[in-house]
Amino acid sequence: MEINNNFGGAVGLLPSGFGKKPWLVQAQGTETLSFVDILDRSLHVRVVPDLQGKLCLGCVHGGDWLLMVDEITGGCFLFCLSNSSKVSLPPLREPLGDMGACVVLGSSPLNRDCTVVITSLPEPEESFLLHCHPGDEEWTKLMVPLRSDRLFGKLVNCSGQLYSLSSFRKLLTIDVIDDALHPKILNIEY
Repeated sequence: MEINNNFGGAVGLLPSGFGKKPWLVQAQGTETLSFVDILDRSLHVRVVPDLQGKLCLGCVHGGDWLLMVDEITGGCFLFCLSNSSKVSLPPLREPLGDMGACVVLGSSPLNRDCTVVITSLPEPEESFLLHCHPGDEEWTKLMVPLRSDRLFGKLVNCSGQLYSLSSFRKLLTIDVIDDALHPKILNIEY
């Protein structure tokens, strides 16, 4: 597992007060990141060298970390803006257009016991989850056995249990046991 805490001096480039109050961060493969201070609605644009040319798949683990991927090489890593940590992950080989919501399970992305999970969008023929741990050689792909239904929407972690909506507006709970998925459909009324 590679962890890099060297931000190349860019931490000083972060907006004043970053990490001490709520911020929106936009990272979409451009040369810059956009930071919006929620309290005063000010916009701050910064160059973060480690993120240049990378695509952000999501903000994970309580909003402190970004899941980043290089669209050309598939290189994938977690990046924490507030403390400059970078955790290498296996290359992502699935088409990025099929990637949906992501979540990190565990106490910290800096620990080997954390699990990074990415769900598919509803368009692929079958719904799937990808998961890995820092230091793994590759992602594990698990098919979600839902017959004609598909995963849809956000993937949410609550007390180690994964939840998602299905394309037929059902709430799913998803257990991962011995590298097999066990989805359960909870019927809810809207």
